[in-house]
Amino acid sequence: MAFNTKFAIGYNCAPVAWLGPDEVAWTCGNAVVLQSLSTRAQRLLKGTGFGISCFTISKRHGLLAVAEKGLKPNVFIYSTKTLQLITKLSPGELSKDEEQALPGGSTDKQQHPNVVTLGITAMGFSGDGERLVVCGDEPDCSVIVYGWKKNEVLGRSRLPPSQPATQVSFHPLDPTIVATTHGGTASVWYLEAMWDRTLFRYQSLTAGALPPGHEVSTHAWCPHGLYVGTTGGG
Repeated sequence: MAFNTKFAIGYNCAPVAWLGPDEVAWTCGNAVVLQSLSTRAQRLLKGTGFGISCFTISKRHGLLAVAEKGLKPNVFIYSTKTLQLITKLSPGELSKDEEQALPGGSTDKQQHPNVVTLGITAMGFSGDGERLVVCGDEPDCSVIVYGWKKNEVLGRSRLPPSQPATQVSFHPLDPTIVATTHGGTASVWYLEAMWDRTLFRYQSLTAGALPPGHEVSTHAWCPHGLYVGTTGGG
């Protein structure tokens, strides 16, 4: 069923994303609205919980990931063509393999710092559509990279305290490199596969990399590297 749009009540000025050349998406209340620009017809994807904290889209692969609000929020991945659920991720929990790898077994799970307990602030798909990065709100400020088709955690770490990511994205051509904007700066993360484990580390802009009084507010990948936008307009 399609609806002709007259009013959109509840838009919270969250980012608008392109699904294709003629369709855009945004959050409106507890739903993601997908609207055709030519016909103004809308498709609605209702949230499963008490609200939607953020969403992200892979245009090339027709994927939509939606993060619910609430304690230990889940992430749901849908097909943008059919709006059918593909899988669910639980960033608030360790995987079975991770629990078994803890020194004291699953009893040490509560002491593990890199889960999402209170909310999700940003997400992004890799260019090949195989990976999804999920960023947690305070107090965890976690960054988790999933091989989502197998519900596999490829990397799990955290940002400095009180610096949850406001934006996250993969390098368009390299799914082992991730960038985050957080706490007035930007960081680049690297997934390095070792013979017995995977290292997940980051490097942040140095204190003198920006003019005085400027803080990073956004970032974008380009052929020559990573561009950052600042509060001073640079």
